[in-house]
Amino acid sequence: MAVPEKQRSGLETGSRDHDRVTPSAFAEAMARIVPPASQRVAVAVSGGSDSLALALLTARWQRSRGGSVLALVVDHGLRPESAFEAQVTLDRLKTQKIEARLIRLTTLHRGSAIASRARAARYDALIAACRNEGILDLLLGHHRQDQAETIWIRQQAASAVTGLAGMAVVREASDIRLLRPLLAFDKTCLRNVVRDHGLGWVEDPSNHAPAAGRTQAREVVERDGQQRDDLLAVAHHAAMARRVQEQAIAQELAATVSFLPEGYALVSGNTLSCPSLAAVLAAVSGRDYRPRHARLTPFQNGLRSMTLEGVRVMPAGRLPGDWLIVREHAAQQPPISARDGGLWDQRFRIRDPSGEAEAKGLSLGALGKDAKLFRSRDGLPSVILQTLPSWRQGENLIAVPHLGIVRSDPGATLCLSPAQPATGALFQPAVMG
Repeated sequence: MAVPEKQRSGLETGSRDHDRVTPSAFAEAMARIVPPASQRVAVAVSGGSDSLALALLTARWQRSRGGSVLALVVDHGLRPESAFEAQVTLDRLKTQKIEARLIRLTTLHRGSAIASRARAARYDALIAACRNEGILDLLLGHHRQDQAETIWIRQQAASAVTGLAGMAVVREASDIRLLRPLLAFDKTCLRNVVRDHGLGWVEDPSNHAPAAGRTQAREVVERDGQQRDDLLAVAHHAAMARRVQEQAIAQELAATVSFLPEGYALVSGNTLSCPSLAAVLAAVSGRDYRPRHARLTPFQNGLRSMTLEGVRVMPAGRLPGDWLIVREHAAQQPPISARDGGLWDQRFRIRDPSGEAEAKGLSLGALGKDAKLFRSRDGLPSVILQTLPSWRQGENLIAVPHLGIVRSDPGATLCLSPAQPATGALFQPAVMG
């Protein structure tokens, strides 16, 4: 397939004197983050030089150890050329005998916050594809300059130490691991990997949009090598500080917080440090990121009744604890159709390998107004009952798993799976006194 001139940037003449990412250097980076038992991995390939280099390096590494790789190419559909670019990328991967799959996004539309919405949709689609393939490890092509740009952006936003630590090499969720093995490598090295294979790459024009914050960060990093190195040093020191902070959070949560499988938390005592409170709020809300420290200033002198980040903080009453932290029912997601791997309210994952629940036309949503039917069952207050995940067929309530109510077997199970688990929190079944 012919490649238009504007998409041939990877074939342009460039210096050949820069270092490459050698197979041994890449193997060393992968050995630190990928378990030996992981025989099949996925690579997110946008078509750009970074992700294409990652696919090439990963394929060689996997073949050397008897493993395999699946390249996942997402067509976001936001530009007229996106479908063609995706096909060009698939063709390039095919020439290297790399198995590849196309994922088309059909629900994205231009408008406010399109960059963040597109990024979230892309990650959701990539993770769903890995889940369907039974792949645990998803590799991403972020590199050294990307990390410096991220730190610059977070500095402008006055991020705390957690944000200034930058992108993690490994980020684990309940059933997927996001891996960034290229964070120590320069962009030029990656481009030379692609050139050495005689390939080009796709340039996304949005990478150079003058109004984009990432574009401003890129200009700073590319213009001033010393500032880039300083930004990376900030990330290193922040990461070390974050590690210490996470250990302290884990110890505090283990001593004072119980996180229940129904999705709420109980706190013993009247105080919780802001970092620990942020961890609990993120876990209970299911949000991707913990709330910023500035939003938690009302709690600096002790816990108090308040609604924040879609979560209610309130006295525990007759529950075994001093404070209850529970999802706000009004902020919960509407019901979703039952399908294997579906995530409701950003917290509850559906397990239905046979597709039985989907075949029955079931939906998963909050118990809501039907909570009044179960007020006396387990002693749970209405504020918790309303938020419990419940199976329905049309308007008919058929099961409330956390209450042991099964009028008709949905054929599927649920797993509490927030994006940001409250690290170190004590998981235990609900026991009512």
